[in-house]
Formats: sequence, structure tokens, C-alpha cells
Amino acid sequence: MKVLVLGVGAPAGANTCRALRAAGHHVVGYEANPLHRSFAQDHTHRLIDELTVDAINAANVDVVIPQPDPLVSWLAEQQGIEPRMLQPARGVIDVCQMKPLALRAFRDAGLRQFDPVLIGRELPDWLHVAKDRFGLPFWLRATRGAGGRGSVLVETLAQGFHWLRFWNETGRDIDFVAEEFLPGRDYSWTGIYHGGTLVASFARERIEYIYPALSVSGITGTPTVATVVHDRVVNDTAERAVAAVDMNPNGVYNVDLREDSSGVPRPTEINAGRFNTTIGAWSSLTGVNLADLWVRLAADGPRWWLKRPDLTEPPARDCVRAGLTLARHVDLPARLVAH
Repeated sequence: MKVLVLGVGAPAGANTCRALRAAGHHVVGYEANPLHRSFAQDHTHRLIDELTVDAINAANVDVVIPQPDPLVSWLAEQQGIEPRMLQPARGVIDVCQMKPLALRAFRDAGLRQFDPVLIGRELPDWLHVAKDRFGLPFWLRATRGAGGRGSVLVETLAQGFHWLRFWNETGRDIDFVAEEFLPGRDYSWTGIYHGGTLVASFARERIEYIYPALSVSGITGTPTVATVVHDRVVNDTAERAVAAVDMNPNGVYNVDLREDSSGVPRPTEINAGRFNTTIGAWSSLTGVNLADLWVRLAADGPRWWLKRPDLTEPPARDCVRAGLTLARHVDLPARLVAH
């Protein structure tokens, strides 16, 4: 099958392409950054030069899948795209990419204890509101963006004030939201849906982030070490989080969760319509190729495996064996370690 992957010059797109090629797909790529186009040479068969509806339709592909959030949003806004897609509705993508909206949806569903606090221009006033609502410490982060953008643990109001002043005075276009601090274990759950039905999912615990010393919060968005967990509560909570933002989920949903002080996992955000950075590596190394599953669901629907006598129906939950640990780092090959 011919698949167009948008955003192939970054790790998430590259890993997805490698998983698709491992499954026998012909991968066409698009990358906006000319400095990164050369990265795509080893994991795509060819590139398209521009990103327009006409260029996509002329690429002669069966399925289109996006990777970074801006391209997920762009794709959701287009009309007249002829290749098939399996994506959440545009309104769902908008909610998931605006963290305060997702957090309020989680609160309404009983998955979070407090509503978030949007930080306005009157910084001390809003920081006091956050302190009164959550106590100290509380968590502060950008309303949009990945990679732990703008995140910091606020232990004193002075810290929060100077952190916000720094970002404001550098002229960055960034808004902030405050929420309660969740001190427990850090999970990532990925589920693929078709027509409101969960087709396959699995969860990992993040053990170590890449270059944590480069971030004040110690969170840099993607792990260097993560271990597969089979946990009913994590699964239930992630699925409820998806249901809180989408009544009829379609495509890929990545739910981030952290345990509260009582050990209860709480959703913190959902990245909808794309894989996270490591899923392509998991797909390539475990034999459970979720990138292939996404494409085949988009092309053939939920019973695509009936066309392949060598394949069986994937399990809806915990589709990767518990205890497998993915270890990866910059300039080093990804490795699986079994425990």
C-alpha cells in the first residue's frame, strides 16, 4: 500500500515511516524544513515538494497520516483530499491541542479534581488564584505544544512570577495554564479506534526522559527508557479520557497520565490524530505494528485482517507484552529489553 506521511524529517515521522516500511508499505513523505529533508532519505521511498490538497491528490497514495500537531490541524481543515484517512473530527483535535479545554473535559468527566487556571496578564493575581485552588507546589505549562514546553513546578509564587516574566519579556507567543501537581508515576497510553470502537492499545511507564537536565522541569517530552505495563486502572482511565473529548473516536489517541498523591492515574493531555515519538520504534521492534494497523484500518476498515490469512485480529487492550522495555537515545539504535 502507498502511504503519505506528513512530517518525515523529525523523529516521530521517521519512526512511523520505518514501521510502515517494515510492514511492506511504500512510503511517500513530506517535510517542510529543507534542512531536515535529507534525514528522510533512508526511511521514505520519495518526497513530495509541497503541501497542498492538489499535491496530496497527485501523489498517487492510498492513505495519508500526519505526525506533528500543526500538520494534524492542517489536515483536519482541508477539504477534497482523495486518499483515505482515519482521523478525529476537527473539533476534537482543537480541544486536545488546547490543554485547558482538555483538562476541563477531564474534570467534567470526574477524571481530574480541579479545573485548570488560565494565567492572565495580571500575573500575581492569577498566580494567587492558582495557589488558592491547588496549594503549593502546582504545575505551570504552556497551553499548547509538545515536549514539556514552558513547564515548571511552582514551589513559591516568586518562582512562578519570574518564570512567566521571563517568557513574556522574551517576546514568545505563549500562554500558560496552571494545574495541580501530580507527583506519581508517569504513563503514556496509545489507542487506535475505528467508528468509536477501540481496536488496539497499550500503555507504557516512562522511566527516564531524554536530556532531562536541559529542562527546568526535567521533562523533555520523549523518554529514553519506557516499560510496557498491563494495568486495568490505567487502561480504564485512558479510555474514559478519550470518551471525555470524543463521543465517536477515530484514529490514534495518545493519553498522558500521572498518578496523584494517592496513586490514582489522572489524565494530563491527549495527543490526537498522530503517533508520539516512540510508537514507530515499538511497532518496528515488538512485532505489534500499530503503524501498519492504522493504515489498514483507514484503507479497509476494522476487519482488514480477514483479507490476510497470515494475520489475526489484534487484541483491543494490552497488545504488547508487559515488561518489555524500550531503551533509546540520540545517535544510538533503539533496543528492547525483556524483564
